[in-house]
Order: sequence, then structure tokens, then C-alpha cells
Amino acid sequence: MSAGCSFTLLMDSSSLPMKRLMPVYPEVGVEYQTSDYTRYYFAPTQTEAARLGRSYRPGSAVNLFAGALIETRITERWYAHLYVRHTVVDEAIADSPLVSQKGRSSALLAAAYRF
Repeated sequence: MSAGCSFTLLMDSSSLPMKRLMPVYPEVGVEYQTSDYTRYYFAPTQTEAARLGRSYRPGSAVNLFAGALIETRITERWYAHLYVRHTVVDEAIADSPLVSQKGRSSALLAAAYRF
């Protein structure tokens, strides 16, 4: 069984010159997932479908997302990064009995050292 493909089109501002103390790099984008991909991750197995009382076979999905990377300097060489992103999932995914919300959010906090 193939897991299918997922493609992302991203528009961000990371190439713009940012000289502020705490620059913010926003992003927006579209994510396309093939029907093989959505079926692999969001369709219940036969066992799950029997337990849930229904089967589901999703088609392809187009998800929209927006996020931002916030960077702050800690010392001359150390920086802290906070990356946040929210994705609104397509109805093909949201209608799955395995999914309880129409969106997903993520955050990542990281430290970076610049040589």
C-alpha cells in the first residue's frame, strides 16, 4: 500500500531583510495531499470501521496554513526561535471518523548557535 504524496506551496518573508530586535517571519501556504495519502493516514482500517460502525474513503485534500517564525537574540552568537503554525484541513480529512477537529496547530521552540 502506498502512502501517497503531499505537496506544499509556501509563501514566506524569510528572504526580506530584517534588522529588528525580534524579527517575525510570517508564512502562508497551501498543502495538497493525494487520495492515496489521505486514505493511508485518515481512512479507518476494516477493524476500526467495524468498531466505529462506519467506513470512510477520503479523496484528495487541499489544506490551508499560516504561521510565523519569531527570532530573538540571546547573546552575540545564541538565538532563540519560536515557530508556530495552524493548518485548516480539507473536508476530505475533517469528515474522517478518525479526526476530531477541522484544524491542527503546532509550535516549536529551538535554540540556535551561529558560527
